[in-house]
Amino acid sequence: MDREHIADLVHQLNDVELAVLLSLVAGKHCILTTEPGCLKLLRQQLELLGPVVFGLTVAVVRCTPDTTLDDFIEPLLLDETRPSPTSHGISPVNNHESGESHFGVRNRSSLLRTSSQGTHDESTSGSRKLANIIIAQDLDFASDQVQTQALELIRTKRFCTRKKNFHHAPDRFLLIALLGRPNGESSLSGHLCDYFFISHHHPSDEGFPEEVERGVEFEQSDVDSLTSVVIRKKVYVRSNRFLEDA
Repeated sequence: MDREHIADLVHQLNDVELAVLLSLVAGKHCILTTEPGCLKLLRQQLELLGPVVFGLTVAVVRCTPDTTLDDFIEPLLLDETRPSPTSHGISPVNNHESGESHFGVRNRSSLLRTSSQGTHDESTSGSRKLANIIIAQDLDFASDQVQTQALELIRTKRFCTRKKNFHHAPDRFLLIALLGRPNGESSLSGHLCDYFFISHHHPSDEGFPEEVERGVEFEQSDVDSLTSVVIRKKVYVRSNRFLEDA
């Protein structure tokens, strides 16, 4: 592939894809932020672009102040029987008839991979292994202990489970801290921030791939449909003698 062709492909990437590409090329990690109401959209965009654009496996961990080390580590390990985290009713397979990928760029998903790379990288074969791309949503909400574990994973590219099993990161490895507030306002530890290569904010007015927005709309439609058929029953409340809806 000549430089001109590569340059043309890069120019077709959106801001999020470019941030991920730069991080992968540099072998470093990144922070991506957006408005809190758009976190789900940005997360799903990242989940799709991993296998679709770069041919890499993706794992997602959603952090809270109550997330334990086991809670943090468990979602990062993938095996052959585990469903892909990209299953949101959106197929990551290219539309071969139109020649367009889910991100609207012709055949990018195959052109940005190495010739020996398929939709599953080396991290998916054999026993449970770390995914290529880890999306740590709301990592700034996690405890100091969990953030320290994330730092050690970035530094050493490995971690040890409670059963004393060591898991090593694949060669192509990227940890993305996905935050719902600007990096300057987050609670990420200073030491952890020092190990991130770039920080990029994706504003909501920039929009998201049509497939991602449509997938979220489908999910919301399912929730609305379920809500519409819920039958409410009258129950007696012990604190008073009046009937009220459950």
